[in-house]
Amino acid sequence: MNRMTPYRMPGRPGSMFAQEPRKRSLASPPRPQSPAARIAQQPPRAREPVTLRLAVGLLNRILGTFAPKADGKPLTLAQYAAQLFDSGEFDEAKCYYLLLARLNHWQFDYWLRLGQCCQRLGEHDEAVACFGKAGLLKLEDPRPAHLARRSHRLASQQRQAPNALHAVVAWCASRPEHATLKEEVLRQARVNPQESLA
Repeated sequence: MNRMTPYRMPGRPGSMFAQEPRKRSLASPPRPQSPAARIAQQPPRAREPVTLRLAVGLLNRILGTFAPKADGKPLTLAQYAAQLFDSGEFDEAKCYYLLLARLNHWQFDYWLRLGQCCQRLGEHDEAVACFGKAGLLKLEDPRPAHLARRSHRLASQQRQAPNALHAVVAWCASRPEHATLKEEVLRQARVNPQESLA
């Protein structure tokens, strides 16, 4: 005697197409990976900018617990360094700008401020090196050359000062935003006979 099997709808319980019930495992479910673990699995070249952002973010969080707050919000590392610089604490500001410049060595402002801190502390050789790096990052800005010229003059390196003078005048060229700087530099060159544009 042949018995006919009743037709069952696919996907319904009791159907031959129904999914098998899930077997429960005794192991705990996998935990989601932390952002640091996901970054560590990436190749080094791919994780470099993310690592930089995480490092600066971590430092900002650490600083946020210790630093003064502006309008109820903790200051970032760069804001705190700028606040130290503006208040005249150049030695402490130099430490923060050195850290920032090492973490993000493509940032023009960090190198410029680090050079200014060194200049104010009388470390003119270090200041000139920082201004050189800042000048390479932003060629159209004459401020690094102008500040390097000032460091050369203060460190009694009179041979290098005319080179920096030429660089400042060349970079100011005919740009209206740097006209006042160009006039100031040319006026200082007329007062100081050792520097000339010849």
